[in-house]
Amino acid sequence: MAQSAQEAKKAIKAKRQLDNEDEGREHRIEGRRKQRMKQDAIKRAKRRKRIMKMSAAWVGVIFVIFLAVTWFSGDLIAWMDDLS
Repeated sequence: MAQSAQEAKKAIKAKRQLDNEDEGREHRIEGRRKQRMKQDAIKRAKRRKRIMKMSAAWVGVIFVIFLAVTWFSGDLIAWMDDLS
């Protein structure tokens, strides 16, 4: 009888240890998930910032080309007339 009581105590102790390990594992998984979400948010923010810079650069290039075409429109028309 004494041995079965000790075995029962050991079983209870082992179950508690497994429960504690399971809780720790869940906590680590949750921490990794939060960290991964934070890193993904940072990546998205950097990507969004890069896209905005590129779009601003392209708008600037198109605007400069438009200004150049407008500024030199007389020369372009004269050149086109010379071609024909």
